Amino acid sequence: MCNFPSYNFLYKLNLIRFSLSFIAILFFSEAFAQEQAPIIEIINGNKYYIHKIEKGNTLYAISKKYLIEIDVLMEENPAIKEGFKIDQVIKIPVRRQNKNLEKANTPAIKADNMLHAIEKGQTLYSLSKLYNIDLAALVEANPGIENGMKLGQIITIPVIKVKDITPAASLQAKEDLLLRHQVEKGETLYSLAAKYQVSADSISIINNGIPAGLKVGESIIIPKKDLKKIPVPKSEAKQDSISRFIKRKIKNTSGVEDSLRLETYTVGLFLPFYLDENQTLNENKKEFEKDVISPNSNIGLSFYEGFLYALDSLKKEGLSVRLFVYDAGKDPSLIKDLLNKPEMSEMDLMIGPLYAPGFSVMADFAMSKKINIISPFSNNLNIVNNNPYVSKPTSSQNTRIKEMLAYISRNFSKENLILLNSNSETDKDLMSVSSSTCKSLFNGKSFKEISYQEAKMAGLKANLSLSQNNVIIVPSVDQAFVTQLITNINYWTREYKITLVGLDNWIDFDNLDMTYLDKLNTHFPTSFHVDYDSVELKNFMKKYRAKYYVDPDHFAMQGFDIGYYYLSALLNNGLNLEKSYAETKFKGLQTIFNLTRLGSGSGFENHGISIMKYDDFKLIKVN
Repeated sequence: MCNFPSYNFLYKLNLIRFSLSFIAILFFSEAFAQEQAPIIEIINGNKYYIHKIEKGNTLYAISKKYLIEIDVLMEENPAIKEGFKIDQVIKIPVRRQNKNLEKANTPAIKADNMLHAIEKGQTLYSLSKLYNIDLAALVEANPGIENGMKLGQIITIPVIKVKDITPAASLQAKEDLLLRHQVEKGETLYSLAAKYQVSADSISIINNGIPAGLKVGESIIIPKKDLKKIPVPKSEAKQDSISRFIKRKIKNTSGVEDSLRLETYTVGLFLPFYLDENQTLNENKKEFEKDVISPNSNIGLSFYEGFLYALDSLKKEGLSVRLFVYDAGKDPSLIKDLLNKPEMSEMDLMIGPLYAPGFSVMADFAMSKKINIISPFSNNLNIVNNNPYVSKPTSSQNTRIKEMLAYISRNFSKENLILLNSNSETDKDLMSVSSSTCKSLFNGKSFKEISYQEAKMAGLKANLSLSQNNVIIVPSVDQAFVTQLITNINYWTREYKITLVGLDNWIDFDNLDMTYLDKLNTHFPTSFHVDYDSVELKNFMKKYRAKYYVDPDHFAMQGFDIGYYYLSALLNNGLNLEKSYAETKFKGLQTIFNLTRLGSGSGFENHGISIMKYDDFKLIKVN
């Protein structure tokens, strides 16, 4: 026996359907009402509509809305050929609108659909022809439309159902992970980095190095650091491990086992992920809040991503690695606990920890076990003393000064050289190194050492030459002194030719005027330099972004450089890393590797220094 629904039930069902349809009409009508008139801007004398792409938008829908051919859209906006991105801003030339389409009702755009307002005389059949879509698809997207349409009724045109549409035209806009920012007066690269909580390096890279500097009114791209999409590695996660087999030595060409070359190398990576802190954050969050990652984890995550990218590259060249990853922060006692793990004595290479107290504990262990260990970011020269297994890829400030002065001796020896002593207590060691280096490189007649405390500005100016280039060397990290000095000597460039030689720390001084640094032809040494125009960097950025959903920052690039250099050394020379250091001068994304042993019984420091100078508001490498 069949049970049929009662008349009362059918009545209520139809009433509900009517109500839902009415609500839908109100909703879509509101969408039409809220849609703003297209913005028109004049660019190079031509009028353009400016459209900001929203989630789900398609090229097809935009072409219909603005009566423009898709080929013209792509011609005017080459960037969309690489992907259709949310918040991307495209320009649509008014003069190139297809006048033959003007008689057609131009639809609004709602996510991945078009919205069409019914005009007088339009039928389902005419709409199917207008949008090249099957009648069934229209009915499916608009239940009840088959029973008739009213003037002004808003119906949905699903782009995905349009016939003969190309894949590129139907592709929906996706999350770009980029923001657009219009530069305002007084903003700097570092203030923007702080505002958007991303690194200054990341903003520079994505904007091709900002070669002309920030200009008021200019639109620049800001990368989003969407850390929730990055998986936090679990402590002791083993990545890229082929198997847990016992190490086997590789035989050389004569058939004898080479004790320094292995089939698989064991590498330990010690980074500050702050897993406990992240666990606490997520345990205390409210139910409706998204998972979050502590900002303290940024450095470790970025370095880890860059390192894995390098490891993946070298796996294709035949490198086999058992990689152990550990959460290692600032607490030395936790490092000591890690050292009790059985695999520690089997390590062939240790990288980190990043912080000095923990690294000191790990370095002592590494020396006792004769394991090579790397300190990724330390400026401190003392960490390599009396430990032949330590390697330091970031040069110390003293080493950078020596390399800078060596460059001066090669290129400015015939100029008027002045070494200026700030007499600041913070600069005492830097000045001592600078003075002794100058005395060994120049004789007493070719450079002048001036005490600012005694000479002041008048005394400094009295030692300038009108006929020579005046090279003023200022080994100072005293921000107040450096700022005042540069502000004052800037005015002297009207009479004198001046080349100012400083330190890379100055870039972080937020009150230094870049115009002054440019006018003074400022030079400084640095351990890190990114060539924004290099093909290698552009390829790395593209692949990195596709893999990790973010743009690489300074720490990610250092993770790649260190990973690629030291793992390549294992691949090429096995555990005889000193041989690789002597044979290989490697240029990474931002680091030049030229490792030098600092005496018998001590470790290695990187002497690969880039000498930079300001030239027409650009930083260019001159050595």
